[in-house]
Amino acid sequence: MNLPSTYRFSVRPFRLILTVIAVAAAGTGLVEIGQAFRLALGGEADPGLGASMAGCGMLLIAVLCVRTANVRLDVNQRGIRVVNLFHSEMVPWDRIRRFLVGGTLIIVELDDGKVLPIVAVQRTNPGRRFRLADELNAVVAERRSSRRSPP
Repeated sequence: MNLPSTYRFSVRPFRLILTVIAVAAAGTGLVEIGQAFRLALGGEADPGLGASMAGCGMLLIAVLCVRTANVRLDVNQRGIRVVNLFHSEMVPWDRIRRFLVGGTLIIVELDDGKVLPIVAVQRTNPGRRFRLADELNAVVAERRSSRRSPP
């Protein structure tokens, strides 16, 4: 199987926007729950506390959004580069045993037994996950057979 110079799979912007909205709503709910506990314990509502919690929540959301926007799988002739939320790794083809489809994403099984999840290819399109895993497994098999056969 001939690979183009680079395949790139990344999170779609619409999914990222929906994630941001959901996290912002959850953060707002947590601030309200915190205020409710404070009132239930006999304290008074503190608008400053809510504002500081909201600010911290927005900072956390911003960091997660930037990291989520960067998740990707780059596939080229040398191997794959997996960029997840907080971890990035370049894996040459000869270290890859196979690609598995997990519950929600593709998992790379390496020769040393280590597994590496690929967050960029998720459950929204199951057919795409299976096709991609099959294509990448074909590349691994082709590379292994070409290494074994004498020139």
